[in-house]
Amino acid sequence: MSLRSYCRYLGVQFKNVSKFSCNWSDARCNFYKALNGILAGLGQNPCINVALALFRAFCIPVLCYGKSYMSLSVSNTRSLCFAYNNIFSRLFKSRNSEIVDQCQFYCGFFPFQSLYDYNRYSFLVNLYNKGSINAVSLFCKLDYVDLCNLAIKYNFNISDSKRCLQFKIWKYLESSLI
Repeated sequence: MSLRSYCRYLGVQFKNVSKFSCNWSDARCNFYKALNGILAGLGQNPCINVALALFRAFCIPVLCYGKSYMSLSVSNTRSLCFAYNNIFSRLFKSRNSEIVDQCQFYCGFFPFQSLYDYNRYSFLVNLYNKGSINAVSLFCKLDYVDLCNLAIKYNFNISDSKRCLQFKIWKYLESSLI
């Protein structure tokens, strides 16, 4: 029987395995605690605008904390996306992913993947501008590849402002809904 051990640093749990990875179960658990606390406090039929404003202020930071510094695995992304979509499924009473995507878009929320991409790109471009990552170093090659892939996906430029990045993501999402 193999025992997994974890090391906690600055609120992030690192797994003790042969390949670097993190355990995001505490983040999901704390996210659900915050979300359930909000929804319980608002009652049976909460005002959607109030619920989503509280969700944006209290739940999203809990779920996104510490995620932008590394690439997430597909299973981690799927698990975090499921948690993130939970409030939209509850408020709009639909489990249909297309309806949830449209609800997020028209309520002014990025889907989790786009939110993660935005945070990851912002983190990486900051490192790039400081000279901490480049195409030559083997240590930061994966980060540089992520930076380039996100720039291609959303048509980002290194000199884009945060507002411009958000605008480009909205344009990308708008074209994917049509």
